[in-house]
Amino acid sequence: MFDVLPFLMPTSPTTEGQVKEIIDYLAQLKEQLEFVLSNISEKNFSESFKQKLKEMDESIKSAEKNRTEELAQVSNKTSKEESV
Repeated sequence: MFDVLPFLMPTSPTTEGQVKEIIDYLAQLKEQLEFVLSNISEKNFSESFKQKLKEMDESIKSAEKNRTEELAQVSNKTSKEESV
């Protein structure tokens, strides 16, 4: 993996200069992060990550279905108990 966001190595001999370098670096880092994060799309994902997302989606849908069925069972049981 190559270093996309290199680590800052201040070169100024003064504290004030180093603080300015850090502030400039953070501003540049913020701009780079905003650009990268605003341009993420499915075409940037690896096949294995896409597969993991698909599996997570299926798992969530299955859990939602199970929850709906469980709520229906509890609701039916409650309704029957109330009518007795």
